[in-house]
Parts: sequence; C-alpha cells; structure tokens
Amino acid sequence: MVSVFFSFLIKIFFVSSSGDDDNDNDDDGQQQANNDDDNTNDNNSNNNYGGVDQNQLSTFLLTFSGELFFMVFLPPIMFNSGYELKRELFFRHLKPIVSFAVVGTAVSGMVTGLCMYGLSSLLGGWMGEDAVEMNLFEFLTFGSLITATDTVSVLGVLNAKKVNPHLFSLVFGESALNDAVAIVLFQSYSRLVRMGGIENQQSLVHEISSFVTVFLLDIVGCPIMGMIFAFVSALVFKHVDFYGTPILELSLYILIIYFPFIVAEVLGMSGIVTIFFTGIFARRYIEPNISEETKHNAEVIFSLVAYLAEVCIFINLGLSVFGFQGSFHWAFIGCAFLASLIGRAMSIYPISFFSNFLDKIIPSKFMHFLWFAGLRGAVAYACARDFPNVHGNKDEVIAATMVIVFFSVIVMGAFCDPLLKILNIQMGVDNQEYMKEWRNRRSLDGRIHQLGMYW
Repeated sequence: MVSVFFSFLIKIFFVSSSGDDDNDNDDDGQQQANNDDDNTNDNNSNNNYGGVDQNQLSTFLLTFSGELFFMVFLPPIMFNSGYELKRELFFRHLKPIVSFAVVGTAVSGMVTGLCMYGLSSLLGGWMGEDAVEMNLFEFLTFGSLITATDTVSVLGVLNAKKVNPHLFSLVFGESALNDAVAIVLFQSYSRLVRMGGIENQQSLVHEISSFVTVFLLDIVGCPIMGMIFAFVSALVFKHVDFYGTPILELSLYILIIYFPFIVAEVLGMSGIVTIFFTGIFARRYIEPNISEETKHNAEVIFSLVAYLAEVCIFINLGLSVFGFQGSFHWAFIGCAFLASLIGRAMSIYPISFFSNFLDKIIPSKFMHFLWFAGLRGAVAYACARDFPNVHGNKDEVIAATMVIVFFSVIVMGAFCDPLLKILNIQMGVDNQEYMKEWRNRRSLDGRIHQLGMYW
C-alpha cells in the first residue's frame, strides 16, 4: 500500500511538472526552460545518474503545485481527522466547537486581513523595501489561509500529559473543523482575487451574495453529502458478504477516502469539508458492518497515509526554506504574525464569553490555552502554495507563511508544556474515569431536569 501511494505521488510529480500548473507560473516556467536550455550540454553528464536528472528531481521536490496539495495530500489528512474524532466529547461540546470553527475562523481571517491592510497603509512608508503592495482581497485571502491551525504537536503534549479531556476535545474539535472552514474561505476569497475584485456597488452586492451562498452551500451541503456517502457505504457493507475476501473488503473501505472528495469537487463543492464529515460518519456507521480484521487494518492505513501526507508537506516546507527563490520581507512577516495573533484573540475570547453566557464550560485558563494553541502548519502552507499570483505577491505570501509556520510549530509548540503548568491546567486525568463521571453527571442532570418539568 505504501509503495502504491509513493508511486502514485511520483507519477503526479511528473505530470504536474510537465504541464502548466496555472497562469501564475507561466513566466517562471519559461525562465526556467530558458535556463535549462542554456546549461543542458554542460551539465547533462554530471546531473544524470541512473537515468534520473538530479536537477529535475530537486525541482519536483521544491515546486509542488497547489493543486497537488489539495488533490493528493490534504484529503487523507482531513479524512483521518474526522475518522479519529472522539465523537462523544465532540458532540458534548458541539456548540462552542462549531462556534470557534465556523464563526471564529471567519472572524479571525477577516480581522487578520483587515489588520494587515491597515498596518500596510499606516506603515507602508516605514517598511521601505519590505513593503508588499496587496489589495484588500489579497489580504483577506492571506488572512483566511493563515487562520488554518495545525495542533498536532499541541495534541501530542495534551495526550502525553493526560490533560482534562474537556480541553483536549475543544482543541482537537476546533482544529479539525477550523481547517475545513479556512480552506472554504481561502478558496472563496481566491475567486474574488482572480476576478480582479469588485468594480461597483452592484457588483459588490452580487459578489457578497455569491460568496455567502457558496460558503453556506459548503458548510451545510458538504456534511450532508459526506453523511449520504457513509450511509450508502454502510448499507453495501451490511448486505454484501465479504467472508473470505478481506482484501476486497479493505480495498472498498479505503476507496471512500477519495470517492466523496472527487464527487464533491466535480459538483463544485468543497471536497475537503465533504471528506472530513465522511470520516466522522464512516467511523460511526460503516465500522459496525465490517470485520474486526478490516477495521484494524483500515485504522492503521488511514493513520499511516495521513501521516505520510503530512510528512511530505513538511518535507517540502523544510526544503523550500533553502531552495526558496524569493525574498523575505521581514517587516511584512512581522505584521502578518502580529495580525494573526490579534485575529486569533478576536475569535477565541468573544466566542468563549458568549458560550459561557449560555453554558459555563470554558474557564479563562482554557481560553488562554486555546488562543496560544492555534499553531499554523501543513494546511496553511498548502494554501499559500495555491495563493493566486494575479499581482505577483505569491512568493511574499509563501515566505511569510513559511516563517510563521516554523516559528509557531517550533517555538510556540515548545512552550505548550510549560504553559499548562503556568495556567494550572489539570493533568494526569484518567480518561475512562473522567468519561464515566461525566456520563453519570449528565444522567443525573437529565433526571433533575425531567423532575423539574414534571413538577
């Protein structure tokens, strides 16, 4: 399975590099072609070993297209996020998680983009050569991509320290849904950038209504589509006898990773959101209808493929730092990092206060940790590689995203463990005992509520 996965990736590398990725890279591709033609005769013998062109291979590793990230790497990551979701705690805290992921991500992206737009206008002269000329929609597009969080390192610390499952579910649930919503926002803003913005008031109304329609369609329609795929697959596995053919059963089960994604993309919907909810409902409805052997093997394969995909993204990220051809505008990067922190704060704290007004479940120390735990990672970098290069700002966005991802994962990720102690967050909690106590408390609350209604 692993060899097939890597063979598939290698084939796509060659296909994507041989054709035009999009109009953004035409000039770069032509320049690269000219340079290759000039140096072919001199370097051909030195750079070819065993029939493999080393320059071409390095180009493959450093120039993954944005479509490659979205079509190959992100689907297994998002599916596995939904598949491994702790449903009981997730649905217990569904209201704050959905509020953080949907409303919070939209607010964070907008605040980040507006802050950068304001800082760029105020400090443009002071930045000098570090100033980056971007319009409002480009800033909003960047704001949406930089709100995509990657809490793998944080969740590793929380799991190792056995923190309060309540906090773990908030961090994991918000991160999983946040990625899907951030991608939908990024793609919606990117369409506005590619269209050249908004020309007049009538166009403004039309584009806003179109933006809201597409966003709601993805947020509401994609979960329904994912649920339908899971239900249909569950019926197939329930009524078809796979006894004696575990390979066939496992193969069909694995196919649900990509099939819903492809169908959603063909229909013009978000394949990422669809496949995330397919993972949630697959665990709930398909697993009871498959054999224990297939269940175990599928869980291992889903985790493995998602892990390999994320590793490939971070390998590309690390190599890009050394092979990056653009320049690092440090003032712009500093403003972007500051704006992302402000945007994160403007989403976490107001929504937490509002959630506590309805149901007091998020203490202040959880709020502080949620704000700090919004590390940027693979999804943000994948979106940056697909940033619309209409005005030639793609390299600046990639550079800023690389620095923010490295700093947040390496530096901020290292401080998560000390922060748990500083905030005095409960650690060493037995998850089974906690869940047993929580179920008993929920059952008691339900009986008291029913008794109150009776009297």
